[in-house]
Amino acid sequence: MNYDLVVLGDTPAAHAAALAAGRLHRRVALVKPLFGSTSDLNVSATKLQRLRDAIRVCTRPVPAATDRGRPRLGMTDLFHEAAEVEACEYAVLQTRLERFDVDQFSGEVRFLDSSHLEIGTSSDRQCLTADFSIIATGTQAVAPPRMTIDGDRLLIADDLRRLKQPPRSLAIVGASETGLEAAYLFSLLGTRVTLIERQKQLGGGSEIGTSAIVRQLQRLGVRFMPDAEVIAAELAPNNTAQVELVSGERLSAERVLFATERRGRTDGLGLEESGVQIDERGRLWCDDQQRTWRTNILALGDVVGHPRMPAQTVDAPRRAVWQILNHEVRTNTTSRMPVAVSSAG
Repeated sequence: MNYDLVVLGDTPAAHAAALAAGRLHRRVALVKPLFGSTSDLNVSATKLQRLRDAIRVCTRPVPAATDRGRPRLGMTDLFHEAAEVEACEYAVLQTRLERFDVDQFSGEVRFLDSSHLEIGTSSDRQCLTADFSIIATGTQAVAPPRMTIDGDRLLIADDLRRLKQPPRSLAIVGASETGLEAAYLFSLLGTRVTLIERQKQLGGGSEIGTSAIVRQLQRLGVRFMPDAEVIAAELAPNNTAQVELVSGERLSAERVLFATERRGRTDGLGLEESGVQIDERGRLWCDDQQRTWRTNILALGDVVGHPRMPAQTVDAPRRAVWQILNHEVRTNTTSRMPVAVSSAG
């Protein structure tokens, strides 16, 4: 099957790119790659935002008579509420994709070369031919080097699904987008949060002590420790975990969340066959028009290692699609401020 554009990914950037091409009445395919058993368990910054929004729904005022003895708000409640919202949004997305005649596929995906992709299962495979392809598969949380993660007290973002109740105390290592969203979420749930960041500045270049989001989190009781590097982590007595800083200081908390490492979800895509190179964290490097080493293959969202901010703006999918499909790109001065649409942080 021949397409003007094939979009790989199940992220906001992938959906936006497919819809942008569909609006131009081009032949478009949206492909959801399956990355093994973890495909639907990815907890990104976007997922944490949904959980934070779910707090408002789960804590709506109720009559006093029915509020007596109400149990503490649990993580299961939040994930359930977030899943219901996602189901509604997915239904709306499906309606829009069908309206613009976007074909959809799901399965194992592999580039055969820069213009051909194989998709399906071991028993049923088909080949797609694409004039252009966009990779917007997002990222996956991974354990930092030299750290042992047990998934219970020493966690990465995906392990948060296993929590039944918010911990009483939480140390978050890394003031990444995921780390900041987690700090916001758990501080609202009443957890004592300590956020440890080895840099003096956030990703945008602002001093941590002067950042607006940091001041907002501090008002919620979050303790910030900039310029502090974690060199070791271990389980401790009394069902706690402990981290050691390069300064020699030790901190204990009921849970420790590592939010420093995310890897591009590019494993198994056969990018080497297409001539596209990835970095050591599985991310793609692009030019200022989001083109990779192959000019007919683009990348969007947080799977892009460089340049990161242009790839994650709200307007990036539309502009990229319009450029490759030779549609006039109109400058919208109101959308120049970077606003993340990534799945990860």
